Amino acid sequence: MAFDYETTFDREDPQAVVTFQRSFTHTDWIDGVSTIQAESNGAEDGFNLRFHRLEQDLEGLGQDTSASLASLAKARAALHDLLDEIKAELRRLDRPHGDGWETVPPPAGWSVLPTGADQIPFSPLGYFKDRSGMVQLRGTVTSSSAPNQDPGILLLTLRPDSRPETRVVLTAASGAGVTRVDIVPSGEVRVRGAFAGGTGSFVSLDGTLFRARGTG
Repeated sequence: MAFDYETTFDREDPQAVVTFQRSFTHTDWIDGVSTIQAESNGAEDGFNLRFHRLEQDLEGLGQDTSASLASLAKARAALHDLLDEIKAELRRLDRPHGDGWETVPPPAGWSVLPTGADQIPFSPLGYFKDRSGMVQLRGTVTSSSAPNQDPGILLLTLRPDSRPETRVVLTAASGAGVTRVDIVPSGEVRVRGAFAGGTGSFVSLDGTLFRARGTG
């Protein structure tokens, strides 16, 4: 399902329009020449008219300022809601697809790496596809089998909706340090490099991921 915003966020706010037009202009007075009085006499506006114009200008500025602040508050609230929607969508995309992890039994001759001295178990072999189309693998398995460079040792086969468009070559932790893992459009996940070394014989698919075909 394509993501779309529920909160509207207009490009322009029709209420945030500047309406202020200055009405007060001051003509300099000249000492000993200019007549200063309260009322207008045709030649001189007088203090009362001048101050009323200042009042009108201040009121106009106040109205525009209030409208601008109201528009900013509205935009802030909408932006907050939009970010909440994005956060919720990112959390949704991060959740496992469908029933979550699909656990797969190791192939013949392989098993999940036994729990170490810390008694913390290793992940079983499996994978999941999230709603963005990313497929993540997991599982730390061990075997006494010898590496087979070509076509490699088949660890598992992915379901059709979780397969790549082309060959995907990944690196995975192993007893040899790192090893090559190939995932092909048929869904086969194969170890094609060494996986035995000074730290034992194992391959860990934990954290490896790729994009499924047809998802972007």
